Amino acid sequence: MSIDINKQLDVAQSLSSVLDQMNTEKSCGKECQRNRKIAELKANYDNLLSNKEAERLNDARKQYFTYAFGKQYYDNQERKILEKDVQEQIKKLKAKHDELQITIREQEKERIDNEVALGRMKQLHGKYLESNDEMLGSMDKQEATVETSHRRVYYTVQKINRINFYRKIITYILRILLAVSIMYFIYKKKYAFLAIIIVLYLLIRHFS
Repeated sequence: MSIDINKQLDVAQSLSSVLDQMNTEKSCGKECQRNRKIAELKANYDNLLSNKEAERLNDARKQYFTYAFGKQYYDNQERKILEKDVQEQIKKLKAKHDELQITIREQEKERIDNEVALGRMKQLHGKYLESNDEMLGSMDKQEATVETSHRRVYYTVQKINRINFYRKIITYILRILLAVSIMYFIYKKKYAFLAIIIVLYLLIRHFS
């Protein structure tokens, strides 16, 4: 008998919950229910945004933007996010490229200075060769200095070669990024942003 009473209580509670839900839906029309749904989606999106959960955040953003503002709004927001990411990557690569350019110019100046110093050392070396026996001891010292200058020039050239190698790598990365961006935006038919990418690349080449 107690079991039947418990079943009846469960059924009564279920019916009460259904009636409460029906009353809520009657008191809250379609617009009200839509606003509630938007509030729930936004709360979920804001929560994930603060927690920085990238994978779930993308789904939550899509659900919220699409339901609240429409698919076109969501697509526009995604395009802005992508544009921002691409521009940040281009800025980083441009900064690295500029840094390499400065280093190359400094190394080139050092190489020229070393070559000038080496030329003067050779001239001085020639004068000592023509001098008398009393200058032989001093000549030995100058020869050692010339040899040191030779080594400095050699190491400087090696540094410049390494920097040029890294510069080529950065250039290849820029070209690959440009090619991938062009293919992506042609596929997505985002021709306006494609033009921006091409202009940025041409500016980088112009100022490099």
